[in-house]
Parts: sequence; C-alpha cells; structure tokens
Amino acid sequence: MLKIGRRIKTSMAKTTTEGTTLETTTEGTTLKTTTEGTTSGNTTEATTLETTTEGTTLETTTEGTTLETTTEGTTLETTSEGTTIETTTEGTTLETTTEGTTLETTTEGTTLDTTTDATTLDTTTEGTTLETTTEGTTLETTQRELP
Repeated sequence: MLKIGRRIKTSMAKTTTEGTTLETTTEGTTLKTTTEGTTSGNTTEATTLETTTEGTTLETTTEGTTLETTTEGTTLETTSEGTTIETTTEGTTLETTTEGTTLETTTEGTTLDTTTDATTLDTTTEGTTLETTTEGTTLETTQRELP
C-alpha cells in the first residue's frame, strides 16, 4: 500500500495524537533494511520499527490504555519510549484505532499503517516499503527480498 504525496529523502514526520504514544521524529531517526528477516527501522530514542517473516504482536498504549492482538505468537508493540513494531506474513490482521490513529497489518504484502492527521506509516514485506506522510509529504523507502 502506497500513499501519494511529495517524496523527500529525509525523515520530516512526527506522528502524534492527544494521548497517542507513537512518534516518528527527525532527530536520531535511522532507517535500516536487511535481506533476511527484512528489518526496517525508524529509531527515535530507542524506537524501532521491524518487519520480520515469522511471529507478530500488536500492542498499543495510550495513557495506560493497552490493546493487544496476537495471532500465532505474533507481537506488535507501540509505546512512547522504546517503541518496537514487528510484523510477519502468516495469518496476521490487526487493527487498532486511537483518536484517528490506525495500525493495520494484513497477510499478503503485510501492511502496517499508522495514520494521524494524514500521517501514514506503511511497512510491507514484499518490496518492504516504509512510508511516512504528513499533510501530503511522503517518505518512502523500498527494499525487495532476494530470491
């Protein structure tokens, strides 16, 4: 899933909503992509976004509110400090909304979407795409897995 907007080469997005503990900022933001396990990471003060091939868990906390969805031992966590998101391809469909914030994980193409005021963070396994949009601004990074 791709969002249309202006493409930039630097991370210019901050995803915040009143009481939402998911942030993407520019200072200390690192994007990593590897072949095995396909890891794409936005790091902001120990914040890591990872895409792996097996096992997924979704956890979203907002002022003490915790939502958990597990599918075959899968874990996806989103917290304010030390955020870790992991997504896999086996039977995972997760949706969490918090005042306009949406996280979605699907099986084919495994897409992780976080939208807050037109801000979108997408992570897919096939052609691994990390996309962050803020009012039409899109940061896009693609990585294809080796055969």
